[in-house]
Amino acid sequence: MPCPYAQLIVDDTKHINDSSDSDTSIVDEVLVTKIAVNGTGNHHQSTNEPLNYATYLRTDLLLSALKCLSHTDPLDNNSPPVHDEHFFILIHQVFELWFKQLLFEIDSIRHIFTKSDNVIPSLFNINLRLKRSVKILNILVDQFELLDSMTPIEFLEFRGYLSAGSGFQSLQFRIIEMKLGLTDRFRSSFKTKYFTGTMFKGEQNVELEQAINEESLLIQIERWLETIYDNTSFDFLTVFTSSVEHFIEYGKKQKIMNGVAVETAERDVETSKRLFA
Repeated sequence: MPCPYAQLIVDDTKHINDSSDSDTSIVDEVLVTKIAVNGTGNHHQSTNEPLNYATYLRTDLLLSALKCLSHTDPLDNNSPPVHDEHFFILIHQVFELWFKQLLFEIDSIRHIFTKSDNVIPSLFNINLRLKRSVKILNILVDQFELLDSMTPIEFLEFRGYLSAGSGFQSLQFRIIEMKLGLTDRFRSSFKTKYFTGTMFKGEQNVELEQAINEESLLIQIERWLETIYDNTSFDFLTVFTSSVEHFIEYGKKQKIMNGVAVETAERDVETSKRLFA
């Protein structure tokens, strides 16, 4: 299956290795092909580099992005970096790569809802992409277990070099929140304009504002469910109500099995019912 992100233009194709040596491997006979690289943001560029694993994945750029700031000897700028900083940076760069894929999946689903009121023919793709997104989120949660392999003392050996840097400043994470439906309206009043007015500036501010003003996936799904309920014989409200009741009852049984008093579990049931009312 052809890759959707690399469109081959075969006019300039030639062999790198013109040797007739019979010992030459197939891998060595890489075609030099002019490649029109199609980014997800409609950014196109051409290159005459040979198409192989490294050039396709651009591993030179990817691997060179990891730059440590620390020094084992704070008084010697030529000393090697603190060992665990390399691990710390890589973990967070991997987070950002997966955030990029999450945004790609979310935007693709939002586009399906935007282009047509009838998404029934696309439900299979929507479901697959949502499942993929959930699996990505599970992987990201598991990555925190990797961070557990670094002790607080080891972290403090290089933390001072990061100044005020924090994962809280991840633009992609904030955009994911917005596109899924967590808008500033759900934040505390004193934080309502914190991200757009304080934390992110310039182009990042523009990008975040655009995400805030776009219709979230939550709103699109809610509107579609309302349409399903209104226009089909499928009694969504009854099914949803039944599912919620089973969910609440299951939670009550689990609490009682785990030693929670029956009276407390009953009160929690009433609280949950009010939330879903």
